[in-house]
Amino acid sequence: MTAPIAPEVDEILSRLAPSLRFLVRSQMLLPVLLFLSAHRPLAFVVGQGLWLCSPLELLLPGTGLGDWAALLSHPQSALALERHLEKSLLVGLSAPGGGLE
Repeated sequence: MTAPIAPEVDEILSRLAPSLRFLVRSQMLLPVLLFLSAHRPLAFVVGQGLWLCSPLELLLPGTGLGDWAALLSHPQSALALERHLEKSLLVGLSAPGGGLE
């Protein structure tokens, strides 16, 4: 079941790449992937909650709350984010030394 991911979701994921690279560097990729898989039905609710918190982005610039809210509010977002994290995890584990980037 490999449905194509919408182009707007891929665009948002590319803007969130620095945040996702931080997860790889801090070796939090697997726990985040497991958490995301377990809570996939709540992605839309979390996205809407982040829209409510988006005024905080004025106080904390660079957090990307709007991008995260747009990503999680999209119907295909959880699946796209899971695929992206799985791909990053597999690439990191197959790297020389077996570590993540």
